[in-house]
Amino acid sequence: LPSPFASRRPLGLADSICGSAPDVLSLGSSGRFEEALARIEELRERDTGADDSSTASSFLSDGEAAADVRDDRRSQIAKAIELPNALEHAGATLLQEIASKTNSVVGDGTTTSIVLAREIINLGLLAVATGANPVALRRGIDKAVHELIKILKSKCIPVSTKEDIKAVASISSGNDEYVGNLIADALKIF
Repeated sequence: LPSPFASRRPLGLADSICGSAPDVLSLGSSGRFEEALARIEELRERDTGADDSSTASSFLSDGEAAADVRDDRRSQIAKAIELPNALEHAGATLLQEIASKTNSVVGDGTTTSIVLAREIINLGLLAVATGANPVALRRGIDKAVHELIKILKSKCIPVSTKEDIKAVASISSGNDEYVGNLIADALKIF
């Protein structure tokens, strides 16, 4: 018997995410749902490390270029992943874009954004597979994001002293106090 969650529908969003998606996405049939969750978990583990706290030292190779070592650059691992399955590739590309945007806007927090994205995706796929309306789900997520932003803005602490700037800069530079001090000194001049 076919899965009760199987659905065949156009895949417009994935087309824009990965560029070459299949004509239809079949959630639930042939283990696609479980497959998508497994790939998302795999990508999260590659980005965050097995225990979410280890330092990643990885060799990456892009074919012609020589492999190089990158320490504490887990998002580089995610960027290097190419998956042959269009559904898996769409998920990988989505996580890559999330990590990249977080890094470009904030300069840090890629691991946190990947972990949060993984949970949102996992629970969202589960909700849709059990009958939730995807549009209503998206609206609910957007509403929750706006509420969280309000809460975070009410709890944020202004950074004004040299010590505050040094602390933030040190954390953002991989807990390097020397770099943090240089940045604090440079910003104090301006």
